[in-house]
Amino acid sequence: MTVTVKMLKAAKMRGIMFLDGEDFYTNTYECTDFPELTEVQHGPAGAALRLPGAKHTTTIYVAGREVPMEVQAIVDAINAHRAQQSK
Repeated sequence: MTVTVKMLKAAKMRGIMFLDGEDFYTNTYECTDFPELTEVQHGPAGAALRLPGAKHTTTIYVAGREVPMEVQAIVDAINAHRAQQSK
């Protein structure tokens, strides 16, 4: 089955790990429809929020490889991963 943009947009994510440190947080989510897709949100917390340059990041991974945060790039990565797995 080829994954489409429409399918990806309809997919659901669920939280699988939440780390809250004194000055940071990291939240990890996995896709229930496409388990090879994960999202990691990371950023400062507590007093670190007030530090210059404090920023929050979101990183997308497909099968453990970082993918640009563009819907088509994510779909292409999922399809490439699935094609490689079916060989």
